[in-house]
Amino acid sequence: MKTLYQELESFQESVCDLKEAIKESIFFKPLSWLLHHANRQGKNENFYKIKNRILKKYGKHICYDIQFIPGKKCWTCGGTGVYEYFDIFTGKVYDRDFCRHCSDGWYKRPVWNILAKVRFGKYEFHQPWKRVYEKPDNGIVPFEGYIDHNRSKYGEFALFVLFLCFEKGYLKRWYKMQGHAWCSRWWRPKNWANNLIHIIKHGKHSIPYMNLKRKCIKVKFTKPIFDHHKVEVNDLPF
Repeated sequence: MKTLYQELESFQESVCDLKEAIKESIFFKPLSWLLHHANRQGKNENFYKIKNRILKKYGKHICYDIQFIPGKKCWTCGGTGVYEYFDIFTGKVYDRDFCRHCSDGWYKRPVWNILAKVRFGKYEFHQPWKRVYEKPDNGIVPFEGYIDHNRSKYGEFALFVLFLCFEKGYLKRWYKMQGHAWCSRWWRPKNWANNLIHIIKHGKHSIPYMNLKRKCIKVKFTKPIFDHHKVEVNDLPF
């Protein structure tokens, strides 16, 4: 039979498991969803800082993947690393020197990026861990090229929420980025904030005010000087 201490210990473990399950369902799932959709929006250094912080704290490391980026040969020397000087009259080589536009014939050397695969929620993410210029001999089959992410319709919303929650002073930075131009499709809800800030920032020089002023001036100068219908026959010059 279990002692009272063992029963209390098992009860405490079950309570802890319940707390973790509630925490994962309430906090982890929405946060992982936001991180997944924001990650598909392309390169953003400010977002990567937040992504690394979240995955470091809540993510679970799974394994490593290797990304291979093919190199690019130098066009100046033809990939030889040796530049040849030709005579303009005879077309023959009269001197050779090392190419100053490349490194041993490589304009860009082939690179193997070792990426750490991290699971957070039901999504998987990659984080750069190490970069090497020789193929690693660790039995992992590399994949070639960059990782393509199709943009999500929730991406901008996810980025905004993550920046708002994890970046100090984001609202100030966001306000500075808004209102530089007027969105012509003003009836769309996503353009309302930008257009409102545009009017606040530019005032009399904002696009709607200038358009309205231009229309008023046009109406003023196109108004007829006199009414042709009231001209009598005796007033005509002939």
